[in-house]
Amino acid sequence: MPRIPEEIAFWLRSAAFGLLIGGVYWYLTYEWAGSILLVLFGVASAGAAAVLGYLVRRRAHEHGPEGAGEAVVPGMRAEGPLGDDRGRLPDGSTAPFVFGVGLLLVVLSLPFGGWFILAALVPLVLGGWGWLALATAELDATGRADDAAER
Repeated sequence: MPRIPEEIAFWLRSAAFGLLIGGVYWYLTYEWAGSILLVLFGVASAGAAAVLGYLVRRRAHEHGPEGAGEAVVPGMRAEGPLGDDRGRLPDGSTAPFVFGVGLLLVVLSLPFGGWFILAALVPLVLGGWGWLALATAELDATGRADDAAER
């Protein structure tokens, strides 16, 4: 029996959790909204596992058992059936958090007035600019690493 890739096992565990907790929640509270959301979370997780399982099975059928270990996405090297062994770990940054604070202030402007949008401008600009600069630097570094690997 072939080993289930960890990516698929994660979604299967999530599906079991959502369905089990949704059933227990319904039994204890008879509350519709939370029960439906938990059960739908379980169903969606099961759907994600089914799609990934289908992709791995199709890859194995097309390329034989040895090809099942290749990446599902064309042109992507794989560590496992769905993984990508390339890439660098990005540097830590507070830019996404700062940008998120700006978005929070924009949302708070709906109930509390437009003054919050003025307060949101600084974190939105600083966080967005910093995040974009870090993403660009990471892309350049990855490109240099790929070029060096090809030589």
